[in-house]
Amino acid sequence: MAISRRKASFEIRPAVCAAGENYMICIPTDGDMLMSVFVDGEEYTYDNCGVKVSTCYVQKFVIPMSALNSAKKYTVVYERIKREAYCSEKEPPVKKDFSFYPIEKEDGINIYHLSDVHGRRVSGIKAGKYFDENLDILILNGDISSSSQTAKETLLPLDMAFEITKGERPCVITRGNHDLRGVFAEKIHEFYPLDNGRFYYTVKLGPVWIMVLDCGEDKNDDNHEYAGTIAFHKYRKKETEFIRSLCDSRDNPIENEEKYKIVVSHIPFSHRNYKPDAVLNEFDIESETYGEWVRLINEKIKPSFGLFGHVHNTVVSIGDGARYNDRNLNCPLVLGGRPLTNDVIGCAITLSGSGADIAFSNSRHKVIGNEHIELNL
Repeated sequence: MAISRRKASFEIRPAVCAAGENYMICIPTDGDMLMSVFVDGEEYTYDNCGVKVSTCYVQKFVIPMSALNSAKKYTVVYERIKREAYCSEKEPPVKKDFSFYPIEKEDGINIYHLSDVHGRRVSGIKAGKYFDENLDILILNGDISSSSQTAKETLLPLDMAFEITKGERPCVITRGNHDLRGVFAEKIHEFYPLDNGRFYYTVKLGPVWIMVLDCGEDKNDDNHEYAGTIAFHKYRKKETEFIRSLCDSRDNPIENEEKYKIVVSHIPFSHRNYKPDAVLNEFDIESETYGEWVRLINEKIKPSFGLFGHVHNTVVSIGDGARYNDRNLNCPLVLGGRPLTNDVIGCAITLSGSGADIAFSNSRHKVIGNEHIELNL
């Protein structure tokens, strides 16, 4: 069934998302259209086994990183279509060119991290422009909306990514637990960037190696809130195998001596969230699984730092048993997202030498707090 939501005018608004060894250029649509992305004369399409997709909310184009990094530009072409069994009707094509700025430096990397925006679109966009044209990587780390009840809410991360980067800088976009609630939660894979159909993967951007992990929901599958709609326990078990296989493979960042190694997850799995005086500790879940994640990461990955959201706080936590680290992930932890009544606080990170300068800033780019941390290198 066709998606009828065409507007009087349509703006091409791409987000260049990094996942695995590719960029996935995600472009929201507003009706039935065929679309292609051209990089250095090569056409990339969004298709299902050879059939181009024209009816969807987001067109997603997988581009090898090496190709886009080399070309430093891409062109998007779309044609509105009325699809028929034979001789479909099409409007004249429209195209737009975009520049792209890959990371080509080894030092002074600027990252802006936002999580838990919870629908504060304007504040989130303003906060995310902290580095302006000096931004190297944008990380939107879950719960950018408060649910996936509507298509508009589910599209908000891509909307904000375009407003902040204009399709010119690489993004990393993860799921949060609130993104898994609502009518469109079961279709979120059609909206978000993936690697081999997974929301967990690794990616390398210049000297920065990122492990993206996906905890799913923050309570057990049988919690009454979910009404039987989730099955994350088995999903996390598969993720454990992914981490284990990564640690044992040639892609292990220790063996390849990556300079900066960041673990990114919406939920800080290093934290049990156990409250001794609570009647019900429903957020203290998956002790065995998350404990194994921490063990493997400590022994084999040895990250420079961890970057998390979910707890609605902006703080740096260092040391075994420190705040949000009772499972003892052996690296500094940066909790980098806090929603306020009429604002948000995000996290600006500059990686230089063996350290990172952290600035927690709001939509007016006022620095609420800052710290310098020495990294595990």
